[in-house]
Amino acid sequence: YIVDFPNGKYVEEARRRGTLCEDSYTVKSYLEQSPDGMFAEDIKKCLRELIADADDIAVLESYTEPFGKGTEDIVAAARQRADLLRLWEDLQESTDLSALQEFIDEVEDDDFKGRALERLKTLIKDASDVHILHQYVLKFPNGSGVDEAKKRIVTFNTWAQIENSEDLSLFERFITQTQDSTLANLARERILHLVNNSTDVRQLKRYIAEHPNGVGKQAVEYRIVVLGNELEDQQKAHRVFNDCPRCPRMV
Repeated sequence: YIVDFPNGKYVEEARRRGTLCEDSYTVKSYLEQSPDGMFAEDIKKCLRELIADADDIAVLESYTEPFGKGTEDIVAAARQRADLLRLWEDLQESTDLSALQEFIDEVEDDDFKGRALERLKTLIKDASDVHILHQYVLKFPNGSGVDEAKKRIVTFNTWAQIENSEDLSLFERFITQTQDSTLANLARERILHLVNNSTDVRQLKRYIAEHPNGVGKQAVEYRIVVLGNELEDQQKAHRVFNDCPRCPRMV
């Protein structure tokens, strides 16, 4: 329209309308100056969309007082969004599983539900205290992160059962099944500790046979060689011989 009718009656209105939805300040100014303007209703719709996606409390606070005819619902939406942002500011760094779950249950905004759920699942995934997970599951049996919390509890329980074991295969299977990087690293350390202190060649060879690509493969192969050399040295050390037919037997 602007190109075809540069001197058109509504060209200035068209220019303003073309950038209105890109700038909330311009939108507000338009409504203050032209509350009954040709595009007033479209502008209000545009402003509602801007407010619904706003993440800046300062911008939202500029709309918390009526600024034109028919803007009461916009003011209410701005106040609600600002309150929501303040609440989320307090929660986004929180480690309180219960507070996050209550926020998810109470808020209606899908965007903030998603943010809180992502934070909740991250905390559960990285949790190092199984008691906190138990409390969360008991308090919110239908909570958004209950499935993840239960899996994490099972992982903790499994680790508690095997962490002092001397069975290399148990730790190998645990590593392949768990998604917990911290516990997986502990399992790797346990395997290497057991291998480096093992004196049972048969156990080590059985481990290699069962887990040809196991995390302790190289350490096991080296340990087998070391043990073999030690055995050979022991056998040589205990060899009985005579320097001559009538010489005493020597060890």
